[in-house]
Amino acid sequence: MLFNTFFTSLAFAATLAISSVQATNTIVAYGNYDCTGSVGNTVNCDNSCHSFAGRHSIKPSGGTNCIQYYTGSDCSGSRINLFSYNDMCLKVDTGGPVGSFRCKSDSNFCQDV
Repeated sequence: MLFNTFFTSLAFAATLAISSVQATNTIVAYGNYDCTGSVGNTVNCDNSCHSFAGRHSIKPSGGTNCIQYYTGSDCSGSRINLFSYNDMCLKVDTGGPVGSFRCKSDSNFCQDV
């Protein structure tokens, strides 16, 4: 009986530990300027480069993020940094072409110029 109680307690503790792991911030790009229209893939805000072709707005989730927009399709060329907040729809109107973006859930990321 003591043996079963020990493993039941251990399993419960492991379940609590796993459920308390914080989810990664994510971001999604949309075809219209108001976060409607064609929906892109939901991607993690992990500093990886993603295409912005055919997109006009973006919506992050999970907290405060830094988004960097690039003129090139491979996160190259001119860059614009922007902070975003959870579930805030951002109309992307930089005055020029946006080919790609990076997102990271780190405020210091936007300080890197």
